[in-house]
Amino acid sequence: NGTSWSAPGTGLPSDTRVNAIALEGTNLFAGTDSGVYLSTNNGTSWTVASAGLPANTNVGALAFIGTNLFASTGGGVFLSTDNGGNWIAVNSGLMNAPIVALATNGPDLFAGSWGAGVFHSTNNGASWTAGGAGLPINTSIAGIAVGPSSVGSGMNLFAYTSGSYWNGVFRSDDGGESFKEILVGSKAAFYTALAVNDSGSIFVGEGWYDWGGPYVVCSTDSGANWTGVGDGLPGNALVTGFAFSGTNLFAGTLGGVYLLTNGASKWTPVNKGLTDTGVSSLCVSPNGAGGTNLFAGTLGGGVFLSTDNGTIWAAVNTGLPSNAYVYALTVSGTSLFAGTTGGGVFRSTDNGTSWSAPGTGLPSDTRVNAIALEGTNLFAGTSGVGGGVFRSTDSGSSWTAAGLMNSNISALAINGTNLFAGTPGGIWRRQLITSAVPSLAEFPTKFSLMQNYPNPFNPTTTIRYGLPHKFAVQLKVYNMVGQEVATLVQEEQEAGYHEVKFDGSGLASGVYFYRIQAGDFVQTKRLILLR
Repeated sequence: NGTSWSAPGTGLPSDTRVNAIALEGTNLFAGTDSGVYLSTNNGTSWTVASAGLPANTNVGALAFIGTNLFASTGGGVFLSTDNGGNWIAVNSGLMNAPIVALATNGPDLFAGSWGAGVFHSTNNGASWTAGGAGLPINTSIAGIAVGPSSVGSGMNLFAYTSGSYWNGVFRSDDGGESFKEILVGSKAAFYTALAVNDSGSIFVGEGWYDWGGPYVVCSTDSGANWTGVGDGLPGNALVTGFAFSGTNLFAGTLGGVYLLTNGASKWTPVNKGLTDTGVSSLCVSPNGAGGTNLFAGTLGGGVFLSTDNGTIWAAVNTGLPSNAYVYALTVSGTSLFAGTTGGGVFRSTDNGTSWSAPGTGLPSDTRVNAIALEGTNLFAGTSGVGGGVFRSTDSGSSWTAAGLMNSNISALAINGTNLFAGTPGGIWRRQLITSAVPSLAEFPTKFSLMQNYPNPFNPTTTIRYGLPHKFAVQLKVYNMVGQEVATLVQEEQEAGYHEVKFDGSGLASGVYFYRIQAGDFVQTKRLILLR
């Protein structure tokens, strides 16, 4: 019981660190920072058992399921079925994440990663599923998009990430509640653009750190299979965005605009008159099939317009700052919006012939990276000092903060009644008020607890709920550890829709929960206080 210890046996390198020990029968395994070692005599002597593992790999954890031995490394999980004689990688679904912990429970194998959460396998590592939402934890979201499912009904949410380990493309079928990785990146490759057309085909711009490519890949089955799309993009022309016009696909790159017509095998440069070929954004007006006006936002040259599928371009910058950097272009009806660096959001109602001055309320030195529209709500995702999400209800004449303040917003997308924002720390969701929200005068046919609005909030938010009959109602707010922080309702209430305001002025930023109980009806939802 530890009163005395024997000296370590021979065979282990003198300067190695032993991170893990595992026993199976008379076999004792040591996971070290230079591989796996085996002893069959209780540690008196050790032999190398690392064939198939990367040379000098750091093994952080060991675990057994039956006679199957698993080792975690910075390059994923490895399996040996012959006591360390040979190892094979079992990494499908692990997002290229470094694995630092292993645990088993019967046939279930769990892997804890550095930065990407917990993964679960039920088939000895042949495949893995991500726990929780499925997005790597605290990874940078570079872009998001919403589009129809190509294999089912409804709309899907897509995102691509950037980081040294977790470059990947993800899909959510449930409004952002969970994500599935549909295109696995690597340390050699990274993704630069994402778009979904009206038929549900997904297009992704792909670059390589060795300057191979760039490439465009496409999936027509919601990410199950991918194929390359066209050849001929120059090696230094990273894809920054896509636009669709009928059967024409346009790619904006750091080397100009390229066109791929239906059935063609090569991309064609369409840059005549485009005096600034550093293209940062593309859009087509009117939206959808048959759009005839193609706009390109550039890195210092403002906005350019082509009315002949890119054959000829002309600058349309009257009213824009000189040498404008335009990172976002969005069309809604006859309105064209341009998000700039340091200049705010500009609006044109005549296809860029003239631009209105930016409205008030946006920080003067912020960069507008994304613009999204829903009804009369116009949202701008910004970065820089005072960055965050801003909202305008008057076509950009004035702006108010709408949450995620002091964050760098890389992308915005709207799916149904939800606004999604991509940030360096993941994806955030905010519910939008629409006409679908019932009036307080309406009569509910069943119990309901609605998502608070706004969410995230600072410092007040509104909670709505519906009662089909007269009930004693209890509505309380709790913190993450289950402590009650506020009682909002504790009384009998008549049937109908009710609302109550919650003021979090005295609380710290963070995640809270609100819980309603009315008769046998009990429901809990999450709210986020973000200062």
